Amino acid sequence: MLGTVRSQIVFQCQRDDAEVLAKSYQPRLTANDLMGLGTYEIAIRPSVSGQTLAPLTGTTLPLPSATRDGSAAAEGSRKRVGRPRSEVEAALEARRAAAKATDGPGTATSGTGKNFGRRRKESKASETKTNEPSGDSQAGDATKGAATPLPPATAIAI
Repeated sequence: MLGTVRSQIVFQCQRDDAEVLAKSYQPRLTANDLMGLGTYEIAIRPSVSGQTLAPLTGTTLPLPSATRDGSAAAEGSRKRVGRPRSEVEAALEARRAAAKATDGPGTATSGTGKNFGRRRKESKASETKTNEPSGDSQAGDATKGAATPLPPATAIAI
């Protein structure tokens, strides 16, 4: 699985893991280096613009203190990543208008101008119906790959 990983970040690890991971970090870092990382220290092998760079080490920030106040967590999230409701609704309307303008055969809206996004896969029940033998051998094949469009996207304004 490590062959498919682009950027790697390693915190202190045990010998077995360090020996496997060290192959990706050699010759700059060894298994002992990976086992000896301190608190908040990391070893990283970043992928930038599709190219993996030389390994390096760094330090992370400690986690903030835990909170049990759900409303405080929601408010903090709202401040960091929230957008005004009017902005969200305007963006959705722009997407609907763009989907309607480009609507045509083979699009996710299939001529309705109402839906956009991924198509929903057929349920197992409908696949069973289409796979049943019938007098026309191609009847099941014609509907087998058909997709049901998703309903319009909804947004939660913060």
